Amino acid sequence: MSIRPARVADVGAILEIEDASFTTDRLTRRKLLHLFARGNCSLVVAQMRGRVAGYGLVLFRRGSSSARIYGLAVAPRLRGGGVGRRLLAACERAAVSRRCTRVTLEVSTRNAGAVSLYRALGYTRVARLGPYYEDGSAADRYARRLR
Repeated sequence: MSIRPARVADVGAILEIEDASFTTDRLTRRKLLHLFARGNCSLVVAQMRGRVAGYGLVLFRRGSSSARIYGLAVAPRLRGGGVGRRLLAACERAAVSRRCTRVTLEVSTRNAGAVSLYRALGYTRVARLGPYYEDGSAADRYARRLR
């Protein structure tokens, strides 16, 4: 497996993973293409055997030392094998390269696998948000200091 910057040609594969991973609040082709054009983000993909296995998307705000992980998903058949962990690390490295000292993310309170990963990697819950998603479900905001 390798982690590399995403290309516009990866958008279709990213959207397939997005659709397989989430039932609400999904990224759209329009949103992804807009993010590519704006340049205030880092979008990386995990590639296995020539195919996109997952993606990580981190957003940056000018003048802020905090980055926001906006999206992270792994193809369902590949979950539990460390792909998400490597994507999250790549997002954190991108944040450090932009001189960010903190990273935040929101995760559904129903997503036990993601919550477990974030906690294992040193993320701390800082807020309950809800209703947060289009379907009315709650999310927790997590944060982690970066070195």
